[in-house]
Amino acid sequence: MLKQAIPKSKEFFFLCCLLLTLGCSSNFDIVEERLYFYDFESDYTNIDSVFVSEFNNTRVLGPFNNSGFSSHWDNLPEHQYIRLTFNLYIHDTWEGNSNDSGNGLLDHDAWMIEFDPHLKVKPHEKVYFETTFSNGPCIPGWCFTQSYPDEFPSNNRARTEANPKDFYGRCLYEDTPTGTSLYRVDKIFPHNKSSVVIAFYDRLKQDAPFDKLCEESWSLDNLTISLIKR
Repeated sequence: MLKQAIPKSKEFFFLCCLLLTLGCSSNFDIVEERLYFYDFESDYTNIDSVFVSEFNNTRVLGPFNNSGFSSHWDNLPEHQYIRLTFNLYIHDTWEGNSNDSGNGLLDHDAWMIEFDPHLKVKPHEKVYFETTFSNGPCIPGWCFTQSYPDEFPSNNRARTEANPKDFYGRCLYEDTPTGTSLYRVDKIFPHNKSSVVIAFYDRLKQDAPFDKLCEESWSLDNLTISLIKR
């Protein structure tokens, strides 16, 4: 398995500070420039795998199951980091870190962001973020944990940092008022090249004999891509 290339230790501490200082006054020589904003109502510039549907009274990209999309950009101005913010809808039966797939093999409902997946680079040079989400129950003695907001493998309660307002499921849980969880994701990644492909995709496991998009899926809205220079 590829190793995450998101910076650790001092660099990671810098990224945390960077989040806090963005937008603050000028003792910090940090500039954030919005590259593009997608609301997916009509504009799909530089997006592949365009599959759009209606959810929560708005148009979203998705739903996806064992698939996803990417955004590709060339001739980028000088920068050291890329910031991604977006709304992520987790629909229906996501089980997070659960490995109870009936075959005894370690498994989990994975969701990823990966930069330049087409490049052949060493594993430690890959920039990506892998996590899991859970819409399952979480009661004493029984909890389908998730990794988010951390990287996999981490153990957090189901729906950790989800938006307080729940939504009905998209398909299998369409009659369940907690069938979809909304996450407002905000991530910063190291990047300084003049071009980039940013891929959003999943690796969902199927436990039940249902149509895969009905059993569990995800969709995404309000994606902002920003460049950070220091």
